[in-house]
Parts: sequence; C-alpha cells; structure tokens
Amino acid sequence: FGILVVLAARSVDGVGAQLLSRLTAIILLGGIGCWRWGWFVVQNSRAIIYRYFVWPRLSRAARRAVDERGPVPELNIVAVTYMEEPWITAVVFGSLYRELASLTGLKRPPRIVLATGCDEDDVAVRAIHEKALRELAPADEAAWPPELVLIRGDNGKRNALALAMQNVASRHPHPDGVVFLMDGDSLMRRGMLNRVLPVF
Repeated sequence: FGILVVLAARSVDGVGAQLLSRLTAIILLGGIGCWRWGWFVVQNSRAIIYRYFVWPRLSRAARRAVDERGPVPELNIVAVTYMEEPWITAVVFGSLYRELASLTGLKRPPRIVLATGCDEDDVAVRAIHEKALRELAPADEAAWPPELVLIRGDNGKRNALALAMQNVASRHPHPDGVVFLMDGDSLMRRGMLNRVLPVF
C-alpha cells in the first residue's frame, strides 16, 4: 500500500505530492506501530490465559500425580558457568543448594554436574558446596548431601553442555527422574523446585 501511495505522490505536483508523501510516512509508521503493539497484546493475552486458566489445571494434575505415584525420585542438575563474577556464582549456587535442601522424597541425593571454564570457577563453586554442607539443614536426610561433579568445558557452551549431559547419561538416570538445566547466572526463587518438580 505504501508503494502505491509513493507512486501516486510522484504523479501529483506541489502540495498534493507533499501531502501524499507525509501520508505515506504516517501509514508506514502506523503500520509498524500496530504490528508491534499487536504482538504485545497477543503475548500478554496468552500469558494471562496460561497464568489463570492453564497453570491452575496443570498444578492440580501435578499434585494428584504426586499423591498417586509419589514425588520425583531423582534430580540431576546440569549447569554451565564460564568466568562468572564470584559474587554472582555465590548467589546463584547458594540459591540452588537452598532449594535442594528443601526437597523431600528423592531416592538418592541430587547430583550437580557443572561445566566450568576456569580454575577460579571451580574454587568458587567448591567453596559454596562446602559452605552449604556445613550450614544448611536438609528437609530429608536421605537426599543429602548433593553430589558435585566438576567438568572443564572451556571449548564453548554447547560443548560444555554436551560433556555434562554425557556425564549424566553415563550414570543411567532413573526413567522418572528429572534433568534440570540451568545457566551460571540463573537465580532460583524460594520454593521453586517444590512447585516445578511435581509437573514432571
């Protein structure tokens, strides 16, 4: 449509050409604005439908499944961190260990397979692991302490994830277990794992 207006503007002289030129700009910018805000409305509508209609049904079904079959029996966490700031690593993995300490019903302790990019990452994560073992009181002694496996993944993120996943697969994980992937800067909110794991 904009092209037709531009062609029409070229065929008109003087004031008419200026008006058609400005009309073209308004139509083009208005079209882009409508397209962008249209997607905003679509995505927010989907989010509202999911939050208030779909998720409550999924959550009820997950609770029924846990009542009938028991909780998730095994949890493997695959994480990647590469030369992250030590304070970020402390906050992120501190939140992970806090969540792991709150879990009940696991048949064996959770396993953290972490692909790191340098020695400093290894030192920081080991310190957080030792601190968590000293300071956290687990909700279920049978599922504590978590096992920490460090893998050097300094050839890119994809390669690091592949190495970590191979490590998890070599342990023959439980068929009803969960493999949880996280990045080295993903913060877990309190109660997140207890809310998410029943869905699986």
